[in-house]
Amino acid sequence: MTDTLIKVDLAESPYENPNVHNRWHPDIPMAAWVKPGDDFILETYDWTGGFIKNNDSADDVRDIDLSIVHFLSGPVGVEGAEPGDLLVVDLLDIGAKAESQWGFNGFFSKQNGGGFLTDHFPLAQKSIWDFHGLYTSSRHIPGVNFAGLIHPGLIGCMPDKSLLETWNKREIDFIATDPDRVPALANPPFAATAHMGRLQGDARDQAAAHAPCRRANMAATATSRTSRAAPRCISLSMSTARACRWATCTSRKATAKSPSAAPSKWPAGCICACP
Repeated sequence: MTDTLIKVDLAESPYENPNVHNRWHPDIPMAAWVKPGDDFILETYDWTGGFIKNNDSADDVRDIDLSIVHFLSGPVGVEGAEPGDLLVVDLLDIGAKAESQWGFNGFFSKQNGGGFLTDHFPLAQKSIWDFHGLYTSSRHIPGVNFAGLIHPGLIGCMPDKSLLETWNKREIDFIATDPDRVPALANPPFAATAHMGRLQGDARDQAAAHAPCRRANMAATATSRTSRAAPRCISLSMSTARACRWATCTSRKATAKSPSAAPSKWPAGCICACP
C-alpha cells in the first residue's frame, strides 16, 4: 500500500494546511521525508487554492489576488540528497479527487494579471470543464468534447539563499523598467499573503519578506489532484501534475538511467531532456 504523505481538504483553506505553501524559500521546513526510490502519494489543491469556483461567473478570475499563487504540496525532502544532485521524479499516476471532477481555463483581466493576448481579450473570461473519464466537456463551450490532457503544473526544488537573492534582484530591476505597467511585469515579495508551510512566528515573517510571489498566466488547469512519484535526490514541492517521464540522461559515450551523481560528474556531453 502506497502511503499518502500529504492530504488536503478542499473545503478547507490552504492557509490552514501546514503541508502546503505558496512561496519558494529555503527556510520552509520539509513537510515529509522519503528515501530514494520510494513511491508515495501527494494530494494537492489547484494552483489558486480553490479560489476559482465551478459556476458561470468570471468574477473570481477577474478579482483573484495573484499574490496568493501557486499553492504547492510539500516540500518533500529526500534522505541522503546533497545540493547539486540530480533530481529525477517519475509521475506514475494522476487524477482528480473524487469530489472534484472538474477543471477550468480562461483569461485574466488586463487590470489584474493579463496575459499574452491581453490587448485582444482585456476582460476576464472563464469556462468550466467537467470530466467524464478520459473525456471532458464544457457547458460554456457547447459541442466540444475531447480527451483531456492535464498539464504538469509546478514541480521544483527550493532555491538556496544566493539564488533567491538573484531572483529578487532580477525581478525588482525588471519591474523598475516600467513600474506603472498594466498588467505589472512581475510580482515582488509580498509577505501579507505568503503561506510558508510549517514555518511560523518571526522566522516566517522574515522569510516571507524575501520570498517572491509567483507570476501567473491563466492556462487550462484542473482542480485538485492526487499524484504519485518516485524521487531521486534533493527536495521538491508538488502542485497539480500530469503523468510524465523524465528522459534518460544520455551522451555519446555513456547512458545513465536515473543518475545520482552531480551534473559536474556526468560523462562529457551528458544532458537530460524531456521527450
